[in-house]
Amino acid sequence: LGWALSAELAGSPHVRDAFMTVRFAEQFQVRVGQFYPEYSLERMTSSSRLELIDRTRLTEALSYERNPGVMVLNAEPYRGLISYAITAFNGTEGPAMGVKGGGGEQRDGDRHRVGADINFDRGPVRAAVEYLRETYAGVERDGFYVLGAYRIRPAEPAPHFRGAGLTARV
Repeated sequence: LGWALSAELAGSPHVRDAFMTVRFAEQFQVRVGQFYPEYSLERMTSSSRLELIDRTRLTEALSYERNPGVMVLNAEPYRGLISYAITAFNGTEGPAMGVKGGGGEQRDGDRHRVGADINFDRGPVRAAVEYLRETYAGVERDGFYVLGAYRIRPAEPAPHFRGAGLTARV
C-alpha cells in the first residue's frame, strides 16, 4: 500500500495530489484519488528529466491535468517494454494498452482522447515519438512530436558539471 499527498499552500490553498495505490503485483496495481492520469508520455516525465527546458505545445494543449479517479496500471513496464493504464477519471474512461486514451461525457460536452507513444531510452541515447488526439465539444485537435537526444556524461561527475546533451525536437 502506498500513498501521496501534496498541496499548494501559497495564494489560494488547494490539494494537488491525494491518492492511494494498492500493489497487488508489479504488473497489477490500483490507484484511487486525485493525480495525473497516464495519458501522455511527456506529461508523465518529471520536468527535471526532460531533455529540453519546456514541454511541447502539444502536451500542454492536449494532456490531462490532475483529476479525481481510478486507474489500474503496471508500475514497471512488462519485460522492460510495455506499459498499460486503464483509467476512469472525472467523467472520462477508456483502456490504454500500448496506447492511452479515454472518453466520456463532461459538463461542456463529450471528450475523447487517445495517445500513442514509443520511447527508447538506453545509456546515452533517447528517442521518443508521441501522437495525441482529442475531440472535445465537437472540436478535434491532434499533433505529434519526435525527440532525439544524446547525453554526454563525464566519467567522474563534478558539482559544476554533471553532463551535457545534444537534443532535437520536431
